[in-house]
Amino acid sequence: MKKRGMSAVISNLIIILLVIVAVGIVWSVVQGLIEDTQEQINLDNFDVEAGIKDTTITDDLIEVQVENTGGKSMPGVKIIIYDEKGDTTPFIRDSSIASQGIKTFELEYLGIVTGVGVEPRIEKEGEIINSKQITETKEFSNKRVLTTLGASSWFKLDGDTNNEIKGGKGNLNGDIVCKEKGKYGQACEFFGEEDYIEVEGLDSLGKAQAYWIYNNEDGEWDFYVNNSGTQYVNEEIDSSTDYGGLVSLSGGNLRIGGTNDISEGKIDEVMIFSEELNEQEVKGLYDLELITT
Repeated sequence: MKKRGMSAVISNLIIILLVIVAVGIVWSVVQGLIEDTQEQINLDNFDVEAGIKDTTITDDLIEVQVENTGGKSMPGVKIIIYDEKGDTTPFIRDSSIASQGIKTFELEYLGIVTGVGVEPRIEKEGEIINSKQITETKEFSNKRVLTTLGASSWFKLDGDTNNEIKGGKGNLNGDIVCKEKGKYGQACEFFGEEDYIEVEGLDSLGKAQAYWIYNNEDGEWDFYVNNSGTQYVNEEIDSSTDYGGLVSLSGGNLRIGGTNDISEGKIDEVMIFSEELNEQEVKGLYDLELITT
């Protein structure tokens, strides 16, 4: 008799637990439907839509021209800045934009910008709130990101020696192979001090140089930056490791390789900047995926 009593209690507990779980599942579905419906109501009832007319990025300032393409005045906007990791920084600006009107917003920001998004703000029950729907996003190419940072040259070394920013290309000397697996895409491999790439007419190293170097000892890629004499390796200041000689000037031309610093190995994504980089930019370049031009 005692065993039957215990079995009934356990059975009841299991049923209660199953009911609780089922109620939780149903509520999560209903809540999601409510939120989705609310977002749709925002778009239909308030008749506002934020678009990006233009963006201008300088060292520490971003100017975003926001256009209200809706039929009613928009009381404010949320501007979203995307960085090299895909993380976001929001800026709320409660400044009215008339229907079909355009307004420019200035945002103070240090670091790399890979994209900008806009989300309308709406007035509901006397309060201005986010509409919770991004109506436009602009993604920036690697070329635009780098030129915004002041890059004057960028050699991707993806099977060639083209300068993605200034145009032109370098001349191969020695037995260089530029079809090896790189940090991003392909890379150039050097086999001795007689191997180097020479770029005629490029007679300045700017104020910063950055590139990826394959470390044969640990089988990993190192990111090197010479920022006006301050050396970084993998985003950390490191004066003990000097890869600076890999990119140099010789006879009024730029030379990649051809020194005894690293006579054998692979190098990828050589960048030259006419302006000094700030700390956020150095760290951002380390995480920036250099895939497209």
